[in-house]
Amino acid sequence: ELATRYNVVFTISAGNSGPVLQSLGSPSVASQVISVGAAITDWDLNHPVEQTAHGEFGNIRPEAPAAGATGIASFSSRGPTGDRLIKPELTAPGVYYIAAESAEGAEIRAADITHRHNFSADPFYAVLSGTAMSAPAAAGASALVWDGYEALTGQDPAYYRVKAALANTAGTHAFEGPVVGLIS
Repeated sequence: ELATRYNVVFTISAGNSGPVLQSLGSPSVASQVISVGAAITDWDLNHPVEQTAHGEFGNIRPEAPAAGATGIASFSSRGPTGDRLIKPELTAPGVYYIAAESAEGAEIRAADITHRHNFSADPFYAVLSGTAMSAPAAAGASALVWDGYEALTGQDPAYYRVKAALANTAGTHAFEGPVVGLIS
């Protein structure tokens, strides 16, 4: 209702309860929002562990790049929703995402060290995984689509046009099936 009333595009993290079907929760299940899942970095699909920046996973789906596909993170929540909506509509990078860290980020730093990431010595950055890393990328893509529409037509697009533009133009060759699109 808020998206319709205020004409706002909401990009919501799908959640980290996958790979079970129907593992999405509120508010990601709402029909008016863009639910965003986490995609695996392309490099990790077909390169050995020793060549990855994080040194933890590699060769996840070696056959995926040759097929022009991406991989959906195993932890990323999936639909369908209770009212049979296909969710998430998009995936975006969300595995081993290098993000800014606050000076008081001790909890994140501890998790970073536990996973033996070589970024843990840098107090300003941490390596994080989750759909909370993916949703901001989708929000940025939404803003670019909105801006392009406005520049072309001279008016704001309806939120559902932005949602449809992203969902219908994102790549649909996800390795686990053609359900979600990838923003890359």
